[in-house]
Amino acid sequence: MKYRRKAAMQSDSRSAAPAFHGRPMIRFAVLAAVWATLWSGAFAATKIAVSQSAPMTVVAIRCTVAGALMVALSWRATGGPPKKGLGGLIIVGVLNNTGYLGLIAAALPHVSVGMAAILTSTIPIVVLVISALQGEQLRMVQWAGCVIGFVGVTGSALTRLGSGDTTGGGIAIGSAAVACLIAGTVLTPKLVPPGSPWMSTGVQSLAGGLPLAVGALIFDGAPDFTPRFFIAVAYLIIGASVFGMTLWLMIIREFGPERAAAAHFLPPLVSLGLGVVLLDEIPSVAAVVMCAPAALGVYLATRPPASPPTRHRAGRRRPSTS
Repeated sequence: MKYRRKAAMQSDSRSAAPAFHGRPMIRFAVLAAVWATLWSGAFAATKIAVSQSAPMTVVAIRCTVAGALMVALSWRATGGPPKKGLGGLIIVGVLNNTGYLGLIAAALPHVSVGMAAILTSTIPIVVLVISALQGEQLRMVQWAGCVIGFVGVTGSALTRLGSGDTTGGGIAIGSAAVACLIAGTVLTPKLVPPGSPWMSTGVQSLAGGLPLAVGALIFDGAPDFTPRFFIAVAYLIIGASVFGMTLWLMIIREFGPERAAAAHFLPPLVSLGLGVVLLDEIPSVAAVVMCAPAALGVYLATRPPASPPTRHRAGRRRPSTS
């Protein structure tokens, strides 16, 4: 009898437990922090690289070399790219790499690193709104987060327009890049088949990089092969694409697109520091202040619901008579 009661209590506690608390929350926080650091570094590295070469050439080198490397390293373990779902991998790869990476590289000569990161931080807000339009019920705090985040991003953009390192055209191109990444984020669970994240990310990188490589060969000249260029591109290939994009796919698969998108509230803060240290981008006080509502809005919009109160029944159990 007591064993049945104990099993029932364990079953009740499991069913009452929230889906995203405890160790999964810690794991998500660690993965998100690592990814955000890699992602923020990519903005600075891309801005350095495009000062030495055309944006299309930079992204083409990044994607094709990283894609070939990941496919080669995972080929033996996986037997090659998956036959089922290959079309979905190509679609997501074009959105994430040709679309997002190509356009954000074109925008970076006209926006600061911090502004590029802030534009990208709107992704979780838009993903949540898309989920609401598809029937998901959002809590009031999430809607409040969407509004606060939008105000923060808009205010940050307005404070930077007169700074000389950010233009309206750059913000427009960056916004188009973010739209591509939003589409890729939402479509990843639907189109990307299960399997090795290395092979999946590699195929996506090649799918996005090859069209850019053709365009670069036709329209771009040779890069200025300086040590600074090589260091920046090496980071983009290894740090941003091989590890960063693979980690991003892992986070989406494990936690879902809505939760994964929450990681985007970190890069604006990290990118501000990297812009100061690596690129001498000194933001105004207003620009720094407007990062706070942008980050707060994303946090509120993606915060998990509070854990329901649990009753400690151990002290109230009646002694077993069996």
